[in-house]
Amino acid sequence: VVSVLSSVVFLIAIAIIYAATRTLNMADLAVKLGQLPTDVQMVLHVLLLVGYGIKAAVFPLSFCLPDSYPTAPAPVTAVF
Repeated sequence: VVSVLSSVVFLIAIAIIYAATRTLNMADLAVKLGQLPTDVQMVLHVLLLVGYGIKAAVFPLSFCLPDSYPTAPAPVTAVF
């Protein structure tokens, strides 16, 4: 569930990038993202940071990690 939530946050960030720039071309994004208003850039930064932070289990976002590793079998832990 937590992984799905972080994926949703990441997809929302991608949707906001597309809505704000109207392109997914990396060359165009390099130019257009710098021209966005500061508040839109901040929202994008926070959403991407939270999305990746939950996936990577960074400290404040690692609330699901302690319960998953000890209870999982060894092959599943290796996949994690």
